[in-house]
Amino acid sequence: MYTTIDKVKLWLGISEDRFDGELNDLIYSASSELDVKLKALGIYPMPDEISDAISDALAEYCAGIFRARRSNDFTMVKHAEERLENILSAYSSYFGKVTA
Repeated sequence: MYTTIDKVKLWLGISEDRFDGELNDLIYSASSELDVKLKALGIYPMPDEISDAISDALAEYCAGIFRARRSNDFTMVKHAEERLENILSAYSSYFGKVTA
């Protein structure tokens, strides 16, 4: 998994454990989706250079999904998706130049 429940809770501003099952499911699902993207880009396993940025953006994404399920507000989800795409795109471009 690419992020932690503590990071997701930080984005949500919560500390209670009653949502841990749902949050762990979100993290697992999002991490699986990210695996597919990383493999498609040829940058799997995820390099250390981008792991912190990916972890934070994925935590924001999971927090956004959690909030959207309750409020139908997808603002955080969209922002996190853009962050993830920007990180992967920038790394993929750089990686391609270094190995070419």
